[in-house]
Amino acid sequence: MNSILDACAMIAYLQGHPGGTVVEAILTDAVATAYAHSINLCEVYYHFLRLSDEGTASQAVDDLLESGVIERQDMSRAF
Repeated sequence: MNSILDACAMIAYLQGHPGGTVVEAILTDAVATAYAHSINLCEVYYHFLRLSDEGTASQAVDDLLESGVIERQDMSRAF
């Protein structure tokens, strides 16, 4: 199953909030694929930058990508 994650879902996952378990289930499902658009990853970065610092913000995005989130950068309507 393909899933597209928005910033709120990824933030919930990273911060252990309710709803984050849904994202965790997607990321640990061997047949699931999780996509996130670059803009949503920028929102995650900005969220953690406001809470902490650049290093924490970068680590948050890195953690998502290392967890299996596939970044999409296209801006066409076909996406």
